[in-house]
Amino acid sequence: MLTTGVPASPVAANAGAWNNFITPGQAWNFRFEASRPLANWQLVIRRTTTGQVVHSYTGGPTAAQGSMSWDGILQAKTAAFNGSYDWQLLTVPADAPGAAATQAASGTMGVFYGRMPFRSYGENGRSTLLGVLKQSAFGYRNGYGMDYEGNGHGGYSSPVASSYWNLGTGSGQLNAVVPFGDINGDGFNDILVRTSGGELEYYPNQAAGGVLNNTSPKALGGGWNIYNRLVSVGDLNRDGHDDLIARDASGELWMYPGTGRGGFGSRVALGRGWNTYTRIVGVGDVNGDRNGDLLAVDTAGGLWRYLGNGNGGFNSRVKTGTGYQIYTAMVGVGDVDGHGLDSVVARDTSGVLWRYDFTASGSLLSRVRIGSGWNIFSDLY
Repeated sequence: MLTTGVPASPVAANAGAWNNFITPGQAWNFRFEASRPLANWQLVIRRTTTGQVVHSYTGGPTAAQGSMSWDGILQAKTAAFNGSYDWQLLTVPADAPGAAATQAASGTMGVFYGRMPFRSYGENGRSTLLGVLKQSAFGYRNGYGMDYEGNGHGGYSSPVASSYWNLGTGSGQLNAVVPFGDINGDGFNDILVRTSGGELEYYPNQAAGGVLNNTSPKALGGGWNIYNRLVSVGDLNRDGHDDLIARDASGELWMYPGTGRGGFGSRVALGRGWNTYTRIVGVGDVNGDRNGDLLAVDTAGGLWRYLGNGNGGFNSRVKTGTGYQIYTAMVGVGDVDGHGLDSVVARDTSGVLWRYDFTASGSLLSRVRIGSGWNIFSDLY
């Protein structure tokens, strides 16, 4: 056989699905038509923010067409996280079966009403920041909450009014609000609160998210006023459930493992001396190892990072900065800018809001100003 010696042109394909989104449990039906016969082909789906491959399908020889279906369920039998996903069609032409696969088509799709990522409380996977008003604003009086959803570019969209948050120390009031993960195993992140009487409760979330305290609270137990700090940290022991960190008056730190059945397991002691910190901030996974992490600010303003070890505790602390006593609020807010790692926002005394992003090694990048006027809130959560 004579050949020209000129390499064959790459395969091109018209490809896609009739719908650009999927709800886990339903079908995302993909099909393509290639420019020439194929020896084999592969469709790869990745989560946009992290690059993680969530699904891969390989097809055999075909004259030109192919199809497959994905139900939005991961290999671990859990629903995919809400948010944006990229798909890539790789092909090997039939006239060059030994050639490396090349991209013939690519595109994007979204997952809605699946699992909610850390600090996300809606169907689209974006992070949420809650502020409780200390004065009238946006047409609402003090005590009302305003929910800010991340815009995917490092800032926040216009707020949506939440219900009234009855904060205070009086009878029936709340003295702690903790945006949390999925407490009851329904796939939706929930909100923990503590009453002035020491009762721990949670507001179950809904598939579409929305108002954070729109449902009736469910009781988890009493006696929680022995703790002066409650922190949502993410999954510390890699069992797939978010865990709760609590500090008592003596400075002892405790971990309550989430069960995913509407409660927590028996507490586990993590160490003493934590009363040296004025702030303890749960930040989710800041370095991409799937373990929950913490930041802590000491009395001199030093910032310390505690990376989760995956076994229910933390590695040795690492100092990552100084001067953090200038902030009146610090919140781990999840992936607010779409870079695949979680971030922190901090409010200074003048009401300016700053964002700190993490690198893949867990180091903090320089702060970025993202807004002003945030002193209208008594606190941020």
